[in-house]
Amino acid sequence: MKRITTEEYQKIVLNLSEIKNLIEELPYSEHRFVVFSEDGNTSNYVQTILENEALDEESRYQVEARVYSTPERFTHYRIFVDTAAEAFEPFEAFYNNTPYSYEQWEDVTDEFVNC
Repeated sequence: MKRITTEEYQKIVLNLSEIKNLIEELPYSEHRFVVFSEDGNTSNYVQTILENEALDEESRYQVEARVYSTPERFTHYRIFVDTAAEAFEPFEAFYNNTPYSYEQWEDVTDEFVNC
């Protein structure tokens, strides 16, 4: 089961339009972030926040994804995109269980491994 978590709530995902709306409304809402995850502590997820909340709709989106190869090993990716539509793409792939290419994303795993 997959779930959405924001500053305001956590709930089971019902449909793609719900996720898309959360991302599009991020600059105008109290949610502050959107995390789309599988259940479990070592589960794959994709998340987004505004790079600079003070800029509201002028801010880029910071999108991150964590992909586990084993329960102990993961790779954490990050990219900055200009639009909600671009931020939504990996969420849609995750929703549909479709492989997604992180080739153009920055591998930032080291920021999290040594915590």
